[in-house]
Amino acid sequence: MRSMSNGQVSSTAVEIVVPREPDVVLRGHVWENTTLKLPRDLMLVFVHQWGILGGSGRLMQGIARNACILGFDSITFDLRGIGSSSGRGSWCNSTEMRDVQAVCDYVQSTYKKKAFLVGSSAGAPLS
Repeated sequence: MRSMSNGQVSSTAVEIVVPREPDVVLRGHVWENTTLKLPRDLMLVFVHQWGILGGSGRLMQGIARNACILGFDSITFDLRGIGSSSGRGSWCNSTEMRDVQAVCDYVQSTYKKKAFLVGSSAGAPLS
């Protein structure tokens, strides 16, 4: 894992393997506020626009950083076949649904928090 910090917001690179699909590894970033720790039992999961038409987790990083500054820990990630995530995307979002579930399971098992989904454009119905 790779980390970076600007004094208030810390970003850590993460890899998430989709269950029963070991060849699909999703890559993203966890955004944590290093100075403001509110007692929240949730993490915002940002789901990006349709990747086939240019969507990526990178497009969600600005809003994730801003939410983090307000005290909401967040995660951004690339759906399969986008950016450095492996696998191949679909035209009907059937495989992408498994990606979102895998990220939610990761949040719950790793951070012991509930996942609160926030989607943009085609990421909204996936959420």
